[in-house]
This record gives sequence, C-alpha cells and structure tokens, in this order.
Amino acid sequence: MTYEERCEVNFDHPDSIDSPLLIEHVRALLAGQPVDAPRYDFTRHARFPTSERVEPRSVVIVEGLFALCYPELTDVCDVRAFVDAPEQVCLDRRVYRDVHERGRTPGEVIGRFHGHVAPMYRQHVLPRRAQATVVVSGVEPIDLGARALLETLPVAVP
Repeated sequence: MTYEERCEVNFDHPDSIDSPLLIEHVRALLAGQPVDAPRYDFTRHARFPTSERVEPRSVVIVEGLFALCYPELTDVCDVRAFVDAPEQVCLDRRVYRDVHERGRTPGEVIGRFHGHVAPMYRQHVLPRRAQATVVVSGVEPIDLGARALLETLPVAVP
C-alpha cells in the first residue's frame, strides 16, 4: 500500500492488529522463550524493518487498546486490566501525542478520532470492560492505578 492508502486504513479496528502473531509471542514468553517483536513506525503507518528482542520474565504485560479483544489472549491472562477515561480526556491526550510525536495536525487527529477511534472504542473496546479483573482510572495519578493493579497480581513483583 502507498502511504496515502495506509492513511485511509482504520487502524483503530481490532482486525488491524496481527493478533495471531501477538498471541504466538505471548504464549512463547509465557513458555520462557524470547521473541522478536515487530516495531511500528506510527509516522508512516508501517512496521520498521527491524524487530525488538523481548526476553521472558516472571510477569508478562500485554498493553494495548485491543488487549482484551482476543479470547485466545485473554484466556491466558491471570489479570485483565481496563483503564477507564472519559473520551474528551482521550482525545486531548491523543491530539497532544499525535501532533508532538507523530507529525499530525490537530484537525487530522480530531477527524480520525471522531471517524475511527471513538466509534471503534465504543464498539470493540468499551464492551470488554466487563471482562476486566480490575478497572483503574485513567485520570487519577498513575501510582494509584498501578497500586490497584499490582494488588491483583497472583505473584509478587520484584
């Protein structure tokens, strides 16, 4: 795809994620095997040609908007966290990030938010809140959410 074509793709749909690879990598990490995870260039809507080596640890954290959307993934999770924040807070944070880190214009970000992000969030992400074992606030200080999450872990984190 050309860059212009990639700009039209709805990357805010769960199908935009290579979920089979993600699930394969999480299973490998849980089995104690390292993985070479793809790296993504958000400014070009494309993967970098190089990957990042991820070594297994006693706790594997899968972070992402769609982390609770794939049953094959949630089935292997001991803890499922949902970070809850009002849409306006999400939009404000996204505008700041995408303008400063990804070279987007505010209008571009706002248009994509209302056309892709918010509808996909309401359809695919928000319903998964019910599957979470812990819901943390996305507006309170991060240490409060981290503490609530750590209290739900089945193992002690060093």
